[in-house]
Amino acid sequence: MTDYEIMNQPFDIETHKANFIDYLEVIIEPKGTVHYAVPSHQEFLIRYACKRDGISREELENCVPCEFYADLLTWLSGYTGCIAVWNRRIAGEPNPRQKAVLKKLKLAGLYHGGVS
Repeated sequence: MTDYEIMNQPFDIETHKANFIDYLEVIIEPKGTVHYAVPSHQEFLIRYACKRDGISREELENCVPCEFYADLLTWLSGYTGCIAVWNRRIAGEPNPRQKAVLKKLKLAGLYHGGVS
């Protein structure tokens, strides 16, 4: 299976560990579901928000306060309740379910950042 195929499948820790070294770019939904951040964290969250709310990209963009124009990822994390995760850091405020997933990723050796 190619990297592209893996990243377009449901996230699985063992599959990820078998195919990627020192790489983690995922989104964790409020309920704890993990998705690869494809094609990027920001774009995933835009699509997620539009689908969840049944709105267009333009309608979503019109909701963004001007103080977040240069930091859209922070706003999207707060708006969706999702957190963006990399190897050593996160964007957003994790809820208890997301913290549990971060701990699981940390125990699996995939996430090396803090768990607030």
